[in-house]
Amino acid sequence: GDVDFSEASSPVRGGGPQVEPVDPARLQVAAELLGLEPAALLAALTTRTVTALARGESESFSVRLDGAKTRHARDNLAKAVYSALFDWAVGFVNGKLGALAAAAERDCFIGLL
Repeated sequence: GDVDFSEASSPVRGGGPQVEPVDPARLQVAAELLGLEPAALLAALTTRTVTALARGESESFSVRLDGAKTRHARDNLAKAVYSALFDWAVGFVNGKLGALAAAAERDCFIGLL
């Protein structure tokens, strides 16, 4: 949620919305934390790739997202990162508790919400 976007009309006729980060420094920090280049993160959040198949041939092109869809993509990325981190934490704790349970010859557990 720290990376927010503003929307302006495209200078190209029919070019769709032009979405840019409100604060590029926040995009930079988010990209660094994810191990990405800021331009790659911006492209992932502001565009989607469409692939069309016809007569055995495929053609791909990028579509710019509007502000609402860009924020939706940002929120989905945050949810995916949180989910992966939570799954890792549960696996890590379970691994440690499994070793403790084996050593103590009893069941150990911890509840995470």
